[in-house]
Amino acid sequence: MSRLAGLSVLLIHRAPLAVMVGALALTGCRVRPEAPERTADHQEPPAVAESTVAIPVRIPLAVVQAAVESAVPPGYEIHKAGDKTITVRISKFPKIEINHVLHWWADGSIARGPIAIAGEGRSLTATTDCNGSLTGRFEVFKGADVRETLSVEVGIGVRVTPSVTPDWRLNAQVDPILQVRRAEFSVAGFDISVRDHVDSALRPHLDKAAVSANAAISALAIADPVRGVWSSLTEPRQVTIPSAPPVWVSIVPSAILAPTLHADASGLTVLVGAKARIAMRVGSRPAAQDPGPLPAPDTSAWAPGLALEAPIALSYDTMAHEARTAFQDEVYPLSGGILLRITDVKLYSLGERLVVGAYVDADVPWSFWNTKGWIYFWGTPVVTPADKRIDVTQFDYHEQTRSYLLKVADWLLHDTVRDAMQRKLRWDLTKPYAQATTMANALLADFRWREDLVVRGSVSEVGVTHLSPGNDDLRVGVVVKGQLTLEASAIPPIQ
Repeated sequence: MSRLAGLSVLLIHRAPLAVMVGALALTGCRVRPEAPERTADHQEPPAVAESTVAIPVRIPLAVVQAAVESAVPPGYEIHKAGDKTITVRISKFPKIEINHVLHWWADGSIARGPIAIAGEGRSLTATTDCNGSLTGRFEVFKGADVRETLSVEVGIGVRVTPSVTPDWRLNAQVDPILQVRRAEFSVAGFDISVRDHVDSALRPHLDKAAVSANAAISALAIADPVRGVWSSLTEPRQVTIPSAPPVWVSIVPSAILAPTLHADASGLTVLVGAKARIAMRVGSRPAAQDPGPLPAPDTSAWAPGLALEAPIALSYDTMAHEARTAFQDEVYPLSGGILLRITDVKLYSLGERLVVGAYVDADVPWSFWNTKGWIYFWGTPVVTPADKRIDVTQFDYHEQTRSYLLKVADWLLHDTVRDAMQRKLRWDLTKPYAQATTMANALLADFRWREDLVVRGSVSEVGVTHLSPGNDDLRVGVVVKGQLTLEASAIPPIQ
């Protein structure tokens, strides 16, 4: 510091952004520092990684069941004839066998009961029990007919494994299920089974029903509910957070990923994956973006994952207050018996750098007055993830300041001053992390995106992608990672 009272130092900054700047204004009674220029606005933040959002489109069991019921006839008529070779043995002559061809005719009908729908994995099964009567006429010998009537019990059904076509319709592999449980005659002490014949009579009908069921399922277009979700995502929604300024969320989708299908007791779920950028903005409502037309589903594999940007602003006034608190009651001894205190701190931005002004008060043994004035530093704010804090790197005096101090107060060019500043310029990010988590939880805790669409999810990780110094604050790009699902509480009728 200068020993002369009333001395003012004027420093005009013309240096590049890669170094630290300092300026000193010294006086015993009045200080008029010239500070480096300020930055007008924040730098454009880097793009946040895309999220993969799970969007389940649910088809209720009743819809599937109605489609299957309409495709399967209520009953079948059977009209068959055939021959049966029987072997007759005479007990007294065991070696004698008589082979006789028995002619038969079968006429009857089978009616089905209600169709039961069950889901497991990626398949649905539709089964029903059929009961009917069958009257058989047998010509035991020429001119000698025997008539028998029996009940037939048959279990029939289909196993449906659906998929999604590029135009957002359901396609299905339909496998018939047929089990003839009972179809036998007892004639003259001989049990004559006609299960194979009943099977051959029913299977063509069941195959035809499977084709009809496939056609009915393929008519279930899911494009409309998916398109409705797709187009509504980009409309910003406000998330209400107590004691906080307005928070807006927008989702900009870019692709639809490999739909997977799951079936359970409640019905069929088409799980659609949407790749999208999700961002939160604080303040005024952002403009909606056009996502474009609904694209064809991508068949590549995918897994859900959330990367939600939740920007937090740290005001320079708050950061400066924390720094002043850190320097309070600190005394730094320099060479020559000089005792230096830092009594005030101010911060602002210059490009991507952070300008730090420190007001020093030095007790100089050879001076009648204490030496006082502002020293300006600058550096690059960085995040130390392990400690959840902001540090300042590349911290040093500005070249012009260094040149000036070499002439008038070289004792201030001391590593102790610079290093003390750098050690104390640390800001805890625990509170911003908690704020970002609160914002994310407000969105993920059953937030109603629209009347029939609810957002649900969970937070697994919180981190920082970037720092952006601005005119009044330091923006902390906090990104919340986890899972996110858009669940429809009700879907439009699928036809």
